[in-house]
Amino acid sequence: MLDPPEHTAFRKLVARGFTPRQVATLEPMVRAFVVERLERLRAEGGGDVVETLFKPLPTMVVAHYLGVPEDGRERFAAWTHAIVSASSAGEVLGAAEALGELMAYFTELIDRRRGEPGDDTVSHLVAAGVGDDTRGLLSILAYIFTVVTGGNDTTTGMLGGTVQLLEAARDQRRLLLDDPGLVPDAVEELLRLTSPVQGLARTTTRDVELHGTKVPEGRRVLLLYGAANRDPRRYGPDADELDVRRRPTQILTFSQGSHHCLGAAAARLQARVALEELLARCPDFAVDLDGVEWRRAPTCAAPPGCRSGSRRERAAPAGRRSGESRADPRRGRRALRRPGRRRRRHGRDRPGGPVLAGHALPLLPRPARAAPGLRAPRGTPGRRHRGRRDRGSGRSPRATRGRRARVGAAGARGPGPARLVRRGRRRHDRRARPVQRGGRGARPRPGRRRGRRALVGARDRLPADRPRPRRPRRTRARRAVRRSRRRNHPVVGQSFPMHYVGVDLAWGERRPSGLAVLDAEARLLHIATVHSDDEIEAHLAPYVGGSCLVAFDAPLIVTNATGSRPAEQALGRDFRRFEAAPHPANTSKPEFVAGSRGARLCKRLRLDMDPRSGRPRRAIEVYPHPATIVLFGLGRTLKYKDKRGRDLDLLRSELLVLMAHVERIVATDRAWQALRTQVEEATRKSHLREVEDQVDAVICAYVALFAHRWPERTTTYGDFEQGYIVTPTLPDAHATIRAAVEEYAERQPELVAVAREYVALVTSILDEAGINYLTVTGRAKSVDSFAAKAGRTVDGVPLYTDPLRDIGDQVGLRVITYVRSDVAAVAEVLGSQLRILDDRDLGQETASEGRFGYASRHLQVARADGRTAQVQVRTVLQHAWAEFEHDIRYKGTVPEEHARDFDRRFTLAAGLLELADQEFTTIRDRLRGVTPEEPDTQAEGITSRELAAFLAGQYADAEWSRTDHYGWIAGLLPELGVTTLAELGHVLADVDDDRIAARMDYRYPPGAVRRLDDALLAAYGERYVVLPGNAHRQAALRTRLEKMRG
Repeated sequence: MLDPPEHTAFRKLVARGFTPRQVATLEPMVRAFVVERLERLRAEGGGDVVETLFKPLPTMVVAHYLGVPEDGRERFAAWTHAIVSASSAGEVLGAAEALGELMAYFTELIDRRRGEPGDDTVSHLVAAGVGDDTRGLLSILAYIFTVVTGGNDTTTGMLGGTVQLLEAARDQRRLLLDDPGLVPDAVEELLRLTSPVQGLARTTTRDVELHGTKVPEGRRVLLLYGAANRDPRRYGPDADELDVRRRPTQILTFSQGSHHCLGAAAARLQARVALEELLARCPDFAVDLDGVEWRRAPTCAAPPGCRSGSRRERAAPAGRRSGESRADPRRGRRALRRPGRRRRRHGRDRPGGPVLAGHALPLLPRPARAAPGLRAPRGTPGRRHRGRRDRGSGRSPRATRGRRARVGAAGARGPGPARLVRRGRRRHDRRARPVQRGGRGARPRPGRRRGRRALVGARDRLPADRPRPRRPRRTRARRAVRRSRRRNHPVVGQSFPMHYVGVDLAWGERRPSGLAVLDAEARLLHIATVHSDDEIEAHLAPYVGGSCLVAFDAPLIVTNATGSRPAEQALGRDFRRFEAAPHPANTSKPEFVAGSRGARLCKRLRLDMDPRSGRPRRAIEVYPHPATIVLFGLGRTLKYKDKRGRDLDLLRSELLVLMAHVERIVATDRAWQALRTQVEEATRKSHLREVEDQVDAVICAYVALFAHRWPERTTTYGDFEQGYIVTPTLPDAHATIRAAVEEYAERQPELVAVAREYVALVTSILDEAGINYLTVTGRAKSVDSFAAKAGRTVDGVPLYTDPLRDIGDQVGLRVITYVRSDVAAVAEVLGSQLRILDDRDLGQETASEGRFGYASRHLQVARADGRTAQVQVRTVLQHAWAEFEHDIRYKGTVPEEHARDFDRRFTLAAGLLELADQEFTTIRDRLRGVTPEEPDTQAEGITSRELAAFLAGQYADAEWSRTDHYGWIAGLLPELGVTTLAELGHVLADVDDDRIAARMDYRYPPGAVRRLDDALLAAYGERYVVLPGNAHRQAALRTRLEKMRG
């Protein structure tokens, strides 16, 4: 496997065809193939879906990507089947003949593509000159082999596992049948559970600590993707269950990082299309679970090749292996043999052999342990550990170099005193280390005679399960730390000044960290930039020996597995409106897997991290951005951090403004003035990055001073158990907002239920009216969104004096229509059924100002119980514009240098969309008067398409109805004994449409389906009301029937 930079360069060449946009162009081809194969299975009354569809589908897609012509697809499929079968069994040489023919074929194809290039990855590589020499040709052939072996059985395994999971979880299948819109999210969940690639081996390039286990550099590690995808810490206690509504994120099915599966988008496309068509064409499919076979493979979970006439379906989900009788799709963790035993056969019995590390449970082979009281075998890890420095002599015991040792009075293994005899080989080696349980040493008791013999009591032994770590090398930084500790170690009667320390701590040691120290008068004593923990300790040692408060701009306590900590959520609700919300920290991030760097530094510096502690040497977690909002009265955070779209001039000016603010609260020194000069003269962004960390550290130090001196004006978000953040409290002017946010957080779960009720109510009103709409959706405003809106200000004054009363979209609905005339119809029908509190046509308001922009009808409505909601009604084109504009302006960041250009472009787009809406309305108006082609009125059975054409002629002045409504009412006609359009025409001929229209007094143009619904109600009366298909609306129909009869 290649690694960067070779891998990066090669991947760029082949990745252009695997982008989501390019993959989307394959959907018609994939869908046609899936439909043809499913129809073949249906015609045969069932069969082997793996052999018929799941195996040839990825082969066809791989052939397309590699540019295999149609006349070579059959041979390519045969070669692929042979190679994949042999590769999955771990015996690639078993398909040597097929592999040779495949390589010969593609060698010829590569040569052909030099003169006849196509739009495939092989052509792209040839065009880039990769295959011009022997090495390049081999790299292309190796890539082809990787695609063939990696892009076939993995997709096949996922699809096979999918149908088995849906067979076992019928309730989840029913959810997909009822709401096909869940299929894309369901594909992610199915990818998580099936995990076709159960695991792959990798080699560590540096020492890694994972869950408290250190994996050294150069060690082979088996990454168990299947286990990681079912980790309950990430996906909850039901991680083994299928939940198509879960929406899992960061699944490892396609790996991660630079080697993330290139064909992930193509695999998702195949899975989505296959699942959509399977559910649409075979909703009641059954899987022969007893006939499932599971292929033996070292890393992949996939069904085997199936002969024609075999049982129906032979795919099984990840975790099931051949020979297991139980077909349980929830078994995903595989029992894998620990690697390393094979090494012993070759005479390489190295202690601490290969590591078997899954995301959920890392394992290390245990070292051999000696019997109690005996020496550990030579070469055992932990046999030689440097002990502590002996307090009496200042010497460190070392491992015994003698030829024999006597244990106990008579060599007993009991807990009695041990007498050890050292026979030194070197005269200068005068320090002996006793040998005891597990090969670990014990510290000699102080005051005992040293030299030829030493007596050690049992109580002086080190515990057998607590080996002493090897003493690290004494670097220059460590020596400085030791000197400063001795110099600053407090003694009785000695007093120390209070120091306030700020640490702008990088989450990892590769990026720089800023340090700053203030005294009690807010004078800057020290400022620096460092990288390693040793450097931090060396710089801070002179200031943390006595009373101190150290403020870390980095997470100290992280216990949550995903998302944000409660402290971050609470602080975000108060400061998000100032663009000062914190970044989420959780244990799924590699920086916090083994605890936080800040906590480790606190332990090294012997600082108490409890914010409620009264000890003289403490540490707290802070965040500079919210502090600057309060300390300097800012309306938003200063943009001095280097992010996309910010140029050097903007960063410099913002950083200088921040430094000017700092200079008003801190007495700076020459070092600070040098930093200011560096900012003023900076010619590159990197020059500013060297300063910003130190400026942040000064702010952190001042927050520590502020929190210590004015605790009543300081807020601690969160707690010591789950993590906390200390920051100056927002001014009293925002107390009302905070109270409103807290009260809304208590109300929000109830509003979620209200939103669901409103969606059902509005949908029933529109369906009853026969209005043609696209969607009706609703939501209760999230707590964070409410807090952000409640905190909006105008010239520093809150926009909402009473947010709970003034913010009207706490429950919000959106009705999306097709054309603008439907917007007015929706508003009118809602006005007839609900109480209208406010009605604003924002499109009309924008037009009255002589400009283009946001166009939407906003209705503030109330139902009978007084519950209110805001209903936004707009066309699908205006909805697209509004969503895009909202994401850019409110959820993203518009660089100031692009703001005016973006305004112009949004205005231009709004004008074009308004023209498009007008054209669509014109097209529909003209079609309304056109007589459609006469359908076949004698054909048995009425389809929704035939009914729509018939009604267009029957009610030429009616509006269009929703597509699904045509299908619904067509299903009612057979219950009335109407099976042809001719019979329907006879029924409608006796109905007086003008009388119905006069009785119903339509306030809006009813749709064609509503017109037919009323006509059938008038013709059949109570018989129509009691039809099984009308059971859910009998009360409404009886009300309408009484109105018709007057």
